[in-house]
Amino acid sequence: VSAKPESCDPAVTQMEQFIDALPMKGTDAAADELTLSQSLASFDVSPSKTFVSTPTQTNYCAASYTTVPYSHPDSAPLFLLGQAMSTSFLHREIREKGGAYGGGASAAPVEGVFAFSSYRDPNTTATVETFQKAAEWAATKGNLTQ
Repeated sequence: VSAKPESCDPAVTQMEQFIDALPMKGTDAAADELTLSQSLASFDVSPSKTFVSTPTQTNYCAASYTTVPYSHPDSAPLFLLGQAMSTSFLHREIREKGGAYGGGASAAPVEGVFAFSSYRDPNTTATVETFQKAAEWAATKGNLTQ
């Protein structure tokens, strides 16, 4: 807890009450109820496409892809690829041309995920197409150097 000294005790008390209120597998749990750890371990990843409509003029857009584990030789290059795509291609296309407040690409090596995102984006359909164009841009000889 980060707080002024006089606020620490009440904050710790509130945190303890919160933790005590969390459901735990024990005598009160149903026989088939999984713990959080068991639920996460048994999570089955399946490809999906989701669109959530909101009554706003600007939206948020994301696409993610499963990649390689942290220990794989391609993990570090994917991390750098996200940075390069963000600064050399996606900023120009999503922010400057598309009008989104921001966006980019990033790799999460520990999770083995590569993601694209935009926020406050008035052109989400075009942005999804731009994510694909970013991959094509990165694959074009001369756009990235070693």
